[in-house]
Amino acid sequence: AAAMTAHHAQRATQRKRYSFSAGHWWTPTRGARLPTGHDTLTDRIDALLLVCPTTAVIVGPTAALLWDLPVPQRIERGPLHINIASRGFHVDRPDVECHRKVLRPGDVQVLDGRRITTPLRTLLDLGPYLEVAELVAVADVILRRKLATLPELQARAAGHRRRRGIVSIRESLEYAHPGAESP
Repeated sequence: AAAMTAHHAQRATQRKRYSFSAGHWWTPTRGARLPTGHDTLTDRIDALLLVCPTTAVIVGPTAALLWDLPVPQRIERGPLHINIASRGFHVDRPDVECHRKVLRPGDVQVLDGRRITTPLRTLLDLGPYLEVAELVAVADVILRRKLATLPELQARAAGHRRRRGIVSIRESLEYAHPGAESP
């Protein structure tokens, strides 16, 4: 099922506005509609991206979920995290955390049609949200899947001095190993 703007969903049903309250559609975020029963993470992200600028990037915990990295359940139930360019548009919605970070060109790629931070950048963004042991598990999966190398991860972590969670990330990289069996 594809997310639609409220306007397109209304036209697709060929009914008046009351059809939205009849249980055919639900509102994952203001201005977007999804068919009832479609409430997966990717459905919610697609609905949010419909009402954001095309430059919006999925970041942090939400990017980790899309990369299928091992994150605790408290992260899975949390808000969607997106990054918007530093000027202009701001997303102020329930269950959405809008960031205004400067992303390097190599920090963003397209995954299944969505702009998302690379696994390397995603690990850096997870520092404030995860404990050291949880960060080790994430780093191990990134290394095992060959999404980044340990020297790449260490170099990026070394390049950040004043970043929330960077000390935990550096400590986690001391224990990370591509052959580890962490989740």
